[in-house]
Amino acid sequence: GYLKHSFEHQLPKEIAFLKNIDQQKLNLITLALEKGINTPESCSAGRLFDAVSALIGICSHATYHAEAPILLEHSVAQQVKTTYPIKLSSTISWKDTIKSIVNDLNNNVSTPIISAKFHNSVIAVTFEAVKKIHSETGINTVVLSGGSFQNKYLSENLLDLLLQTGYQVYMSSQVPVNDGGIALGQLAIAAKKLTLCV
Repeated sequence: GYLKHSFEHQLPKEIAFLKNIDQQKLNLITLALEKGINTPESCSAGRLFDAVSALIGICSHATYHAEAPILLEHSVAQQVKTTYPIKLSSTISWKDTIKSIVNDLNNNVSTPIISAKFHNSVIAVTFEAVKKIHSETGINTVVLSGGSFQNKYLSENLLDLLLQTGYQVYMSSQVPVNDGGIALGQLAIAAKKLTLCV
């Protein structure tokens, strides 16, 4: 989906990820994407990490939950501090990022460097989004939550950046930041409703 969205008319067939997919199957996938058949769009960070992990050859078939993003994080070249281009308006566009990743693949840039540049891009655009919201609202409090923040590289680097800039940052330490924490929220809502009914 991210490749189709980024390249629109012509998928970059020279990349290994697409070479490993049978042409007939690829045509069916492309048609399903174009017609919206069983291909719901997602703005989930987790799906983006899944897509990049598959695209750069780290994990295209997960055998457990979040395997692709976990392996992507473990491949990061820690010394790399550069980013990919990203467009931020009222939404975040990853088109230029995906195109740049494909360009790096075509130029034989190593997987750890691509992974680092991608992670750094997510950190940079999240920080820019926080600054944009702060300038529009004056809000100085940031809550980092969601499964992507189980990624140590992402969470630690973003947390450092936010704290150095003076933001007040909250992150769960006793409840999982991923879907595991949803049950606690559901319990809190149920408890509140029960007290209202008594």
